[in-house]
Amino acid sequence: MLEQYKRLLDSKEFKDWRKKNYDSYLCSCFNAKDGINDAFWNFDFYNKNDRITTFGVAEEIIVNENQEIFKHDKDKVDKISLDDVKVDLDHALEIIERPEGESFVKTISILQFKDILLWNITMISASFNILNVKIDAVSGEETYRNLGSVMDFRKIVK
Repeated sequence: MLEQYKRLLDSKEFKDWRKKNYDSYLCSCFNAKDGINDAFWNFDFYNKNDRITTFGVAEEIIVNENQEIFKHDKDKVDKISLDDVKVDLDHALEIIERPEGESFVKTISILQFKDILLWNITMISASFNILNVKIDAVSGEETYRNLGSVMDFRKIVK
């Protein structure tokens, strides 16, 4: 993540955007590991117009400006600093105890600030079970855990 973030900060795309958006700040980092695009990271910057700009960083830098934020109206979007992260994603994934017999095929990870700086990690298994775990990105403490089935989320139509 840090390598991709440095590439972003050094890129012409980011520098040009930053000149016009000097008061925007990093608010989240997103990664989806599925064995294919594991090195691809999204970095979200909060803009004063209550929208975000997302930078996708892999081989190229992709910019998506003025996107809607998925939050409740009164929720504050907090700034994050990667310097505060003491537990990187690889370590956070090692901490998670996986249920016996489950083989996870996709891992979605978000670094965000929700009362604390945390990794919000969702793992999807081959049997369509979903494990959601939140890990404190400073202490490494697990603060939340939930295991359920994708079927629990289906909409019942009558």
